[in-house]
Amino acid sequence: MPAQLQIRDPDKDRAQHRSSQALSVAGVEDLPETSFVCAGDEINIDQQDGFLRGHGTQVVDGKLIATLCGVVLRVDKLVSVRPVKSRYTAEVGDVVVGRVIEIAAKRWRIDMNARREAALMLSAVNLPGGVQRRRTAEDELSMRAVYEEGDLISAEVQSLNADGSVVLHTRSTKYGKLEAGQLIPVPANIVKRQKQHFHSIEALGVDMIIGCNGMIWSDASHYCVSPYPLSVFRPPVRLQ
Repeated sequence: MPAQLQIRDPDKDRAQHRSSQALSVAGVEDLPETSFVCAGDEINIDQQDGFLRGHGTQVVDGKLIATLCGVVLRVDKLVSVRPVKSRYTAEVGDVVVGRVIEIAAKRWRIDMNARREAALMLSAVNLPGGVQRRRTAEDELSMRAVYEEGDLISAEVQSLNADGSVVLHTRSTKYGKLEAGQLIPVPANIVKRQKQHFHSIEALGVDMIIGCNGMIWSDASHYCVSPYPLSVFRPPVRLQ
């Protein structure tokens, strides 16, 4: 009997090749070959004693099917698929770079390239001069003296609410308004969470803030060793 020919799916092969490259860049390593699935692939659950269907999966005819391309994650009995490319998901302690889009009700609304806007409360910022006191109605009326619409800021994720909203703070002196620099957006999944996200490259005369949300801010305005005038740096781009 002649051997049966195996027909390969070139689209799936290309998708798996691109995904392996993206996973390597994102720092997801040492995963078995079956950890990556494409939309429509069956997820192997034979070795599990029962399972819970998570995000990116669907049960069809008693089989667990992936509904998107990504990495299979198993937490106890919960089986889900994490997409290779997705919007930023905040975690407490993350350093982020975002833009003020609205001021209301003792808070600034910050666009930080996530599924929802973040909130920066008036009580979570340093007052001018570093004064430590309770915020008053006068402070609320003068909020635009601290940050106004369109300002680019660096902040830290303080907490996550049950509804998925994010609360930021800028109490440390290393956080605050960013000026005279350039904003470079990159996919958030290629930024690794590290102990230090503030970097100074003296050889190039550049300060950088690498935000966990995929927003990188660079500034060379206060370095005399930089061979480029400040005018060559484009204004910060607006987050989409």
